Amino acid sequence: TRIKLQIELSSNIKDIEEIKEDVQAMQNILTEYLEFSENIDNLEKLKKIKMYNFISKIINSTKKSFLTNKIHFYCEKNLEIKSQYNNLYRVISNIINNACKFSKQTKVSVIKENKILKICVEDDGPGISKKIKKKIFRPFFKKDISRNLNLGGSGLGLSIAKDIAVKLGGRIVVEESKELGGASFIIFLPIR
Repeated sequence: TRIKLQIELSSNIKDIEEIKEDVQAMQNILTEYLEFSENIDNLEKLKKIKMYNFISKIINSTKKSFLTNKIHFYCEKNLEIKSQYNNLYRVISNIINNACKFSKQTKVSVIKENKILKICVEDDGPGISKKIKKKIFRPFFKKDISRNLNLGGSGLGLSIAKDIAVKLGGRIVVEESKELGGASFIIFLPIR
């Protein structure tokens, strides 16, 4: 708040805009960190979730932010699981948003294999190198700081998504997309 007040009293417009952007970035990081901390202990009840409708809702929301991206979606219409609605929403929306942020085309497919639900989010972006695959799930990690400055984010999204997936009894892995050539994030969840 003190910084915001000093900004308003400053007379150099260029400096003011740069400082406002820095303050907004700090606020975003703080907000994401607080949400991260809250999610660790969140004990949301299990609900029946119709995956086709659920992921369609996430995709429609995502399309509002990424108007030029093409998102292809494949899922059985009657596929249901019991999970924590808000936490699952956060995991899947984070992965889909990241895919759209770094690509022009995204494919989301949901497959039931025995007692496991597999949600695969593939893109045609630059992919994730083997060198940093294990690092991308660390808090505050950014693949390429110089490239990501204009894309926002604090580097907490994937860390939060991974922690929530584990809390839901699942996991997230990243591979190379064989079909689209970019990254392929696969969320594995137990079917209850």
